[in-house]
Amino acid sequence: MGERARTSWSARRLWAALPKGFVYRAMTKAKRLFEREQATEKISSLLQATRNGAGSVLFITGASGIGKTELVHRAQDLATAEGFMILRARGSETERDFAYGMVRQLFEPALANASSHERARWFSGAASLAQPLVDPSFSAQTNGPLPASTSDPAFPVLHGLYWLCDNLARECPLLISVDDVQWADQASVRFLIYLARRLEGLPILVAVAARASEESAGLLSQLESDLPVETCLPDALSAEATAAMLRSAIGDGNDSFFGACHASTGGNPFLVTELISALRSAGVNPVDASPSVVSRMGPPGVAKSILLRVKSASHEAPVLAGAVALLGDGADLRRAAELSGLDIGAAGAAADALVAAEILRDTRPLEFVHPLVRHAIYAGLSPSERAFAHGRAARLLAEDGEPVERISTHLLEAEPNGDRWVVKTLRQAAGESLSRGAAGAAIAFLRRAVREPPSPAERPQVLLELGRAEQRVAPVKAVEHLTEAFGLQDDPQARARTGLELLRALFNAGRVAEAVEVVDRSLQGLGDANPGLAMQLEAELVSLLRLGIATSPLADKRLERWKGKLEGRTPPERVLLVHLAIVSALSGADAATVADLAEKSLGGNKLLAEQSCESNLAYISLYPLLCADRYDVVEVFLKASFIQARELGSGLGFALSSGWRSFLLNAKGDVREAEADGLVAFEFALSSPAIPPAILAGTLEGLIPALIEQGEFDRAEGILRRCSFDAELPDAVPFRFLLASRGYLRLAEGKDELGLKDFTELMAREERTGPTNLFLTPYKSLAAIAASRMGRWHRAMDLAQEALIKARSLGAPRALGNALRFAGMVQPGQAGLDLLYEAVEVLEPSPARLVYASALTDLGSELARMGRHKEGMEKLRAGLDLAHRCSATRLEQRAHGKLVALGARPRRPAIAGEESLTASESRICRMAFDGLSNRDIAEALFVTIRTVEQHLTHGYQKLGIHSRDGLRHVLRSAQSTV
Repeated sequence: MGERARTSWSARRLWAALPKGFVYRAMTKAKRLFEREQATEKISSLLQATRNGAGSVLFITGASGIGKTELVHRAQDLATAEGFMILRARGSETERDFAYGMVRQLFEPALANASSHERARWFSGAASLAQPLVDPSFSAQTNGPLPASTSDPAFPVLHGLYWLCDNLARECPLLISVDDVQWADQASVRFLIYLARRLEGLPILVAVAARASEESAGLLSQLESDLPVETCLPDALSAEATAAMLRSAIGDGNDSFFGACHASTGGNPFLVTELISALRSAGVNPVDASPSVVSRMGPPGVAKSILLRVKSASHEAPVLAGAVALLGDGADLRRAAELSGLDIGAAGAAADALVAAEILRDTRPLEFVHPLVRHAIYAGLSPSERAFAHGRAARLLAEDGEPVERISTHLLEAEPNGDRWVVKTLRQAAGESLSRGAAGAAIAFLRRAVREPPSPAERPQVLLELGRAEQRVAPVKAVEHLTEAFGLQDDPQARARTGLELLRALFNAGRVAEAVEVVDRSLQGLGDANPGLAMQLEAELVSLLRLGIATSPLADKRLERWKGKLEGRTPPERVLLVHLAIVSALSGADAATVADLAEKSLGGNKLLAEQSCESNLAYISLYPLLCADRYDVVEVFLKASFIQARELGSGLGFALSSGWRSFLLNAKGDVREAEADGLVAFEFALSSPAIPPAILAGTLEGLIPALIEQGEFDRAEGILRRCSFDAELPDAVPFRFLLASRGYLRLAEGKDELGLKDFTELMAREERTGPTNLFLTPYKSLAAIAASRMGRWHRAMDLAQEALIKARSLGAPRALGNALRFAGMVQPGQAGLDLLYEAVEVLEPSPARLVYASALTDLGSELARMGRHKEGMEKLRAGLDLAHRCSATRLEQRAHGKLVALGARPRRPAIAGEESLTASESRICRMAFDGLSNRDIAEALFVTIRTVEQHLTHGYQKLGIHSRDGLRHVLRSAQSTV
């Protein structure tokens, strides 16, 4: 990064916006630190590396008072000298329930005075997703909710914050320093982890200080799992350093006295500092003082000493110190004055007195010299004083227009009093927290609202909101609160809407029978008053009973009444049509009938808009459409889902869309692109703890077959091992697809017995709980091949015939062509050859190019085996050419080998140009060719710019070019797709 960028005008503007106290401290001489030379050297080294683009994390941890905060300040001072932009925050016990409270500390001061031009630049691209959270002017203008997703509302915020950091770091290297992270809210901690995992190539140093605890050890473990973290573990001061610290503060003294001081404090810098203050207050002379004096002023008396210093500072100091302790570090003097009942002049004088007494730092806003000082003062307040003051603080913050979440953190500590304003504020705060994915904070606010309590008329709604928030993190409590809300509702329509939430909670708790009863009671109460709501209840129940494309007798029975009656005009109708399409497929309807129902359920793209790109339900209709070879409809849907995922910043939506596109591309025969889509979906799902194993398994439905077709067996096995999917798999629908793909992999590797075992297990599951109509992975036909290889001819013939009968009933070219060619391979003689001829005939007009190439190769091989070499070679050459265009390496090698064995000399195309690239390199090079910038590509693929740069660099090297301009010559001839 150039010197001009580091000292840009905008960076200076940003620096000027930082708190004055911080600027003052940075510009004055740094406080002397004893025995911290090694830590200082490490910090300096990391800052130098950061300037050169080597982003990293520094984790400072140790006992309370050991000097972590001073090291954080030293990092800020050194970074200032290096021209860094500094964003800082400090965790606080008072704001642990304020979602993103620490994140706001980092960004709001820096953005408060930014110009509209600067904001437009900093919040460009995906960073705009974070603007409503951290930009005060944006919040004041719009007061609108953040873009929310259905499964993980926090992800768009994290995604936007990451790109905001990237934008800022492009102008000036960043130091993000966070002190006392053990008290940070969970949403902010999640951001730190998200950012830390994406620091490669960015000039950002994240310096985190935490008190040694089980919680901070867990955070360190999460950080270290994905990247190297530099740790700093400051030790207690030696006896010599303790003596030096005492001499510098109170003068020379006798060795026995200083030795007693070290023994009393254990060399803890904070305790030494407090001891120094106590010695000064007592007028102790270190030259002739007895060591016994120290024992009366040691650690047991620290809190007492602090309170005495506060009391003696001035008459008004105790009340102001109590107000600041309650408001937390960063308190505004005016607000602290109002809370303490002082006028601004008296409050200012009290603050100066507390600075002189070494209780507060000499900064604005107000800040304690150490968290332990704040804790001692806060603990010195009686419970009733704290509760009253927190309630008063909430009112003051509300008058100043502070965010409702910050206000509500004080209401959590206030005494319940039946105040409607309190209930309203807590409900608003819960809604804000939920919109950003902070369910824990929302639950805390709503539970406190219940305790206020709300009015009898308001109570059912508060319980409904609480139960909805609790569904994921406290399912048992969710059922309890939603059941109470359901029973309290007098209005049938309100009861039915509560029933919708209770239905979901009961399913999450595995109480299916009760869920069905709730729906029936709700429907009975509704009567004919609201047909749309009644249908919504039915649609929700059926969706939960069926859980995707699995069969469910109870759900299918409820669906019977809707057959032939739905046109897909309303959202519930579209949901019911989704399931009717699947039921039709499972019951043996023909492909056209099934696909018509599925296409109708999409309603253009209305189903996607209603369910979102993150809902599995939005994608279920794609399965019967793929089975029916209606690839164009699927392609249009997936294009829209990709756009929606990017607009929402939805990583899950991107993973689902990519996984399904991989499935589509495999069906069409575009193997390399199928690998690229499947790989990005898999890597994203694997790196996201919030994504469940079933969705992770779903991302492999296209990726594993794509790797098999390219002969990448080891890579496929490695992926299965990474997820522990190489062992026994659960019996859920995505795992059935995976079981079929794994069986196919075993078969391709020549492990016929293992392959047949997977196929047999899959068939057993289908018999136990109903079929899932896996036409896209012809597992029964593949099982027939495995059985035939093992000499089990009768079993092979039965399986092949059963698969062929079902495929003829469906009537879709790809499914039928696959069943025909596998049956032809099992059936001996002319009968088998006829089946292969029919397979080629069926597949020739089909868009499924790879299956067609396979049928040509199979037919050519069988013709050659029967002595019809000329015709066989003709089919093999056609199969070879098509396999090459599909990037199906394994099939290409088989066709080539057969031709060579027949005496032909087919040319093996040289691996050059785009074919030399990996699937991911090819995709990124093509996006660059299409004119997208590195940033555009990174945002579209939910990866870092560094990742894009690395893929382009490797791609350029393989292509023998040096820039984007060279792509025009290399890729222009390869624009057509299979």
